[in-house]
Amino acid sequence: MRLTYLERLLSLIIPNGALMNRREWIVKTTKASLMILAAPVLVRCGNETDTAGLTVTSSNNGHTHTFTITQAELNSPESISRADSLSGGHTHTVALTQSQVSNIAAGGTVTVTSGSGGGHTHTYEFSLS
Repeated sequence: MRLTYLERLLSLIIPNGALMNRREWIVKTTKASLMILAAPVLVRCGNETDTAGLTVTSSNNGHTHTFTITQAELNSPESISRADSLSGGHTHTVALTQSQVSNIAAGGTVTVTSGSGGGHTHTYEFSLS
């Protein structure tokens, strides 16, 4: 009996001649397809150089918060207002104007005080150098 090209190919892929039924084939190819489609997103999420930018810390009242300005934000400065990292059961709002972000991106130093959280504030000093 002569094997077709497809049968020879399948014999290389499927060990011991075990064949899959249609349902198994659909399930396995769907999973593989989803993994292939998700791979670029998963790699991008794990690559910190995409969002590295500048991360600063601030310590007060026995705990530390961090705040990150992404590289994309430094490349295209806009105003920023968002929470810093969760620490001590609370966060603080850190607000930077477009001018301040531009100044940081140009190599300047900017100092801002966060909003109150947990009954206190934090001071952040942003500088690329």
